[in-house]
Amino acid sequence: DQPMNPSPSAEATVERSVRGLRVLDSSGFRTLLAGGFVTLGLVANILFITAMLAVDMPFLSDFEAYYDASFRLMQGQPLYFDEQLQGPVDAWCLGCYLYPPPFAHALVPLALLPMTLAKALWFGLTTAAAIASTWLATGIGGAARSPQRLLWSIAATLLFFPAFLANSAGNVSSLV
Repeated sequence: DQPMNPSPSAEATVERSVRGLRVLDSSGFRTLLAGGFVTLGLVANILFITAMLAVDMPFLSDFEAYYDASFRLMQGQPLYFDEQLQGPVDAWCLGCYLYPPPFAHALVPLALLPMTLAKALWFGLTTAAAIASTWLATGIGGAARSPQRLLWSIAATLLFFPAFLANSAGNVSSLV
C-alpha cells in the first residue's frame, strides 16, 4: 500500500484555478500592486492638500497652536492664554495650546524654523509615525519584514482617510 499524498483542499484548488487570482501568488506582482497603491495614495493626498489650500481650509491648524506656544516659551511668555489660566475652558479653543509644557519644550526646535518649513516637517513626522505604527501592527500580526510589507504599510496609511485628516490638521494622534 502506498501512503496517500495529501491533496489541496477543494477551496484552495478552486481559488488557484480562478483566472486573475493566480497572479497574486507572485511576490513581484504583489510588490508592484503595493507600489501602485502607494502612488495612488500620494496622488490622492497631494490633490486633497491642494484642494484644501485652494479654498483656504485650515491646514495643520492644530500644529500652529503648538508652534505659537513653543515660540512664546522661547520668549519667556506663558504657554497658555489668560482665559485658560483663569478657570475651566472648553476642550477646544481657537489657537489655544492644550497640552502639558514638556510637549511645547520638545517642539522648540521647530519653532526656530519658519512656519511653512515647520509645518512640512511636522506633517512628514506625523505621517512617518502613522506608517511606523502600521508597520508595527503588521509585524504583530505576523507579516515578515520585507520591502513589500513597507509598501503596504505606506499604502494603508496614505489611503486611510482618518489618518490623513489627523495629520493634515497637525494633530498629535499619529505620534501617540
